[in-house]
Amino acid sequence: RELLATYTTKMAANPNRTHNIALASSFVRGTILPPDGVFSYNKVVGPRTLERGFKEAPVLVDDELVPGDGGGICQVSSTLFNVALLADFKILTRTNHSRPVAYLPAGRDATVVYGALDLLFRNTTGRHVLLWTEVRGNRLTISAFGTPQQGTEVLIEVGDRREVPPPEGTVTKEDPQLPAGEVVTREAQSGLRVKTYRIVKVGEAVVRREYIGSSYYRPVRRTIKVGTKRLDAAEPRP
Repeated sequence: RELLATYTTKMAANPNRTHNIALASSFVRGTILPPDGVFSYNKVVGPRTLERGFKEAPVLVDDELVPGDGGGICQVSSTLFNVALLADFKILTRTNHSRPVAYLPAGRDATVVYGALDLLFRNTTGRHVLLWTEVRGNRLTISAFGTPQQGTEVLIEVGDRREVPPPEGTVTKEDPQLPAGEVVTREAQSGLRVKTYRIVKVGEAVVRREYIGSSYYRPVRRTIKVGTKRLDAAEPRP
């Protein structure tokens, strides 16, 4: 078997998040897809629970990062999405994050939520395919091995970028993660719309330009967060 496609993303310096990425990618490692076989990220990785070894790390909720079980597993699905594109698999289901992520350009991420949002793709190569993952240092690499079509090159193109201005005004929210009385201000952030395409070339000739989908990253209103967390009497104060 030869290399069909490979893609690498860099991981943030967060031990729990790195642990979750390594654990999720270990479930993907060694997966064999038969011809026309469909890969389901949620089926392969399973529930992201503490009981299964996942740890608490930042997850994107309501357009901001908050602590949550299994934080980081979307970097595995997003990296795998790029491998599926470059291997010329058929993308069946993919959803972008509500906000752009740090480890990939807009239009190239894929969020997953167990029981709700999945990454699905079909092996359309006509041959068996092996998926392999590797976590080394601060890098996650996912590769697909199979039988490549000689002389074929696959490119990913993200275009039709349109910035979406943030809503006017300010919203105030209570935050149980912040100490009572502490106030944090988050400035408004613009949103973004992009479209993703796959370009297939044989030699210098473009034989296919395929529309993959559009991604909408929501704009965020200026927000003031007011802490409501009460420190326990036995808990040392900073």
